Amino acid sequence: MKISTKGEYGIRALLELSWRYGEGYIQSSEIAAAREIPENYLYQLLISLRKAGIILSRRGPQGGHTLARAPEAVSLAEAVLALEGP
Repeated sequence: MKISTKGEYGIRALLELSWRYGEGYIQSSEIAAAREIPENYLYQLLISLRKAGIILSRRGPQGGHTLARAPEAVSLAEAVLALEGP
C-alpha cells in the first residue's frame, strides 16, 4: 500500500498530537513547524481528521487541536481512511 503526501502529512500531524496528548490544545502553527508540514495544507488535513472524530478543534486565542481520545485508541488504519478515503 502506498500512502500519498496527504496521508503522510496527516500521520505526521497525528504523531505530534499524540506526543503532546494531555497538554491541551495545540495550535496549527506549532504542529506545522514541528512536523515540517505546509500550514495551509495542514488546515485541510485537520478538517478531515475532525470530521472523522479523530481530533477535536477549538477556535480562539486558547484554541487549537487535540486528539479526541487517547493515542492508543486511534489506529493508523482509521487515520489513513479518514485522510485518503475508502
